[in-house]
Amino acid sequence: MAKELEQGHAGGSGQFHQLDLVIHNMDGQTSEEFVKKLLDGLPGIRAARLIPEGAWINYDPHTISKESICGVLKDAGFRAGVFQDSWSGKTGFAS
Repeated sequence: MAKELEQGHAGGSGQFHQLDLVIHNMDGQTSEEFVKKLLDGLPGIRAARLIPEGAWINYDPHTISKESICGVLKDAGFRAGVFQDSWSGKTGFAS
């Protein structure tokens, strides 16, 4: 997964953050479509791009946290973890 993605500007917070997620059990078209719809429906998500067993997410950290994003995926039955928060460079949060 990419370590650095382009930073954008958020309306209220100044900047969007990038999040690289690993979604271990997103393993087919049906689950991919479900995850994409779920992520696109969350407040604060500017964009979500699915990749094999993961997603790149552009989000407003003042609207939604990376922990909340992982929590929503966990509540939906997926094992999601942070591969890398491109803003801070931190890795390793899992739901």
